[in-house]
Amino acid sequence: MLRNIVVSSTTAVVFGLTSATLGAMTFGTAAVPFICGTTAGFIFGAFSHYRSCIIESTQMFKEMPELFSFHLRLSYPASYRQQRFTNIADDGWVAKSMAIGALFSAANTMNEIRNLQEQKLIEKYGQVTELQEIED
Repeated sequence: MLRNIVVSSTTAVVFGLTSATLGAMTFGTAAVPFICGTTAGFIFGAFSHYRSCIIESTQMFKEMPELFSFHLRLSYPASYRQQRFTNIADDGWVAKSMAIGALFSAANTMNEIRNLQEQKLIEKYGQVTELQEIED
C-alpha cells in the first residue's frame, strides 16, 4: 500500500508540475492545469502500479504455483474454494485483487527464495572461475 501511495504521489507531482509549467506558458495561469495534472498523474500512477502488481502476481503464479496457492489460502481462507485460478489476467477484478493480496503476503518468502537462487548462482560461478584458475 505504501509503495502504491509513493508511486502515485510521485507521478502526480511530476504530472502536476509539468502541466502547471505548460499551462503558465500557454494560458498565463497555472492553478487549474496543476490540479488537472496532479489528478491525472495520481490516477495514472495508481493504475500503472496496479498493472505491475498483476504482472508480478501472474509471474508468481506461473513460477511458484504451490507457494501462490498456499498464500492465497492464508489470505483468503473462506473464498479460496470458490476461486479456481487458471489465468489471473482473465479471471476478473476479484481474482486479480486476490492474486495481488497473495503476492504481498508472499513477498518475504519470495525474497528468501530469490536470495537462495542467487547464492547458488554465485557459488556455481565461483566454482567455474576456480576451475579456470586451476587450468591456467
